[in-house]
Parts: sequence; C-alpha cells; structure tokens
Amino acid sequence: TGYAVAAAEEDDIVQTTSTSWVDMPGMNVSLVVASNAKVLIIFHSNVWNTSSGRSVDTRILMDGVQYPPGLESRHVSAYGDATGNNIGFAVVQPTAGSHTFKVQWRVTAGTGGAASRRLYTYQFKR
Repeated sequence: TGYAVAAAEEDDIVQTTSTSWVDMPGMNVSLVVASNAKVLIIFHSNVWNTSSGRSVDTRILMDGVQYPPGLESRHVSAYGDATGNNIGFAVVQPTAGSHTFKVQWRVTAGTGGAASRRLYTYQFKR
C-alpha cells in the first residue's frame, strides 16, 4: 500500500474581478504519484461577491486539465458580500510521476473574494 498527501491551506483574503479563469492565490500543490495509484482531490473555500446576484466560480485542474471535466462550483451572492462555500472534489488515476494540482476562479461580475481555502490531494494505492 502507498499513501501520500500534499496540501495548501490559506486564510488571507484574496480578491478577483476577472471574468476569465485565473489561478486562485496559494491554491496549488505538486504530488509525486506512484504507478497505478489514484488521487483524491478536495477543495473547499469561503467566498463572496460584492454584487448581488453575481457569482464566484471555482474549478480544479490537474496538469492544466479540469477535473471533473466541465464541472465547476458556484456561489451566487443573494446580496452584496453574502458569503458561501465552494466545494469541489475528484478522483483521478494519473500516470506515475510528478503532477500539479491547482484551483482557478472567476466572477460573473463585481468583485469576488475568498478567505479560508483548502486544497488537499491524497494518493492511495493497494
């Protein structure tokens, strides 16, 4: 059996006004994956948007490819600065070697913010 963990944990406040996908500050890790191993990726963040009815979207990438494909997490502020949680997870079976995992985010309009945010990767193998 083989296990490995890589984690990124941040609590500082970061903001974006980008309506295109950009890297979320501090949310990237590298993990050396063993042959025939799987990786569980978990992401959690506390987010908000200063504009009512506008969203903060997040997605997980492995080596620049979104996982799960086409699936993002979205928080829509019911009113300005209403906070919510974006959560994402995936199980992947990459080739053996070093892989980079990261989170990207964007807003539909306004200014999006995030404070507490966590990215965990867990390798497991029988």
